[in-house]
Amino acid sequence: MSQLLDPVALASKMDGEIRQLPHPSTATIRSILRNYSLNIKEAEPKLVLEFSRQLLTKVGRRWIAYEIIANHRPAFCNLNQEMIEQLGTGIDSWWTVDSFARTISGPAWRDGLVSDRLIFNWANSSDRW
Repeated sequence: MSQLLDPVALASKMDGEIRQLPHPSTATIRSILRNYSLNIKEAEPKLVLEFSRQLLTKVGRRWIAYEIIANHRPAFCNLNQEMIEQLGTGIDSWWTVDSFARTISGPAWRDGLVSDRLIFNWANSSDRW
């Protein structure tokens, strides 16, 4: 399997490129993100979602994982409520809440991929995050 089709290898490669940046910033990381988004533009949603899951769970690149999904409309449209809840697992700060809400849960709610009930439950949860 080529690296392009292997989500684990792809996530590891992207993480390595980010780690090699002499001065990582949102702008320099986004330039890498854009290249990967272009390279997977025609990829199957399942591959893109697994690539994002690897970025999130294996290399700790939460906001990048979210933006990979947001930049790949077919992958975003394949999200369901269970997947979205999994993407939100581990949220523990305002920046992670903001990233998740702006990039994944807000647009998913807008597009009817999650129910009003889920959003209501989150808003009324005793867990701030």
